[in-house]
Amino acid sequence: MKNILIADGHYVVRTGTALVLKSKLQYHCNIDFAETYSDTKDMVSEKAYDLLIIDIDIPGSIFKAMVKDLKKKQKKP
Repeated sequence: MKNILIADGHYVVRTGTALVLKSKLQYHCNIDFAETYSDTKDMVSEKAYDLLIIDIDIPGSIFKAMVKDLKKKQKKP
């Protein structure tokens, strides 16, 4: 099973993205959600994700530097 994290400040975007993924993916996946960059960092530190979909302008973001920061925090499988 694949783990996916959708990180966006808007509930509608998180939910809509999850619905599209679940309807289009050929395999079962576990989808988690984060509303802020701080939540995203915490979740990435605690669980290994196969895919992270993140809004570049999520509340609390540090824009492009987020990718490097999250890679450092990513829990290893």
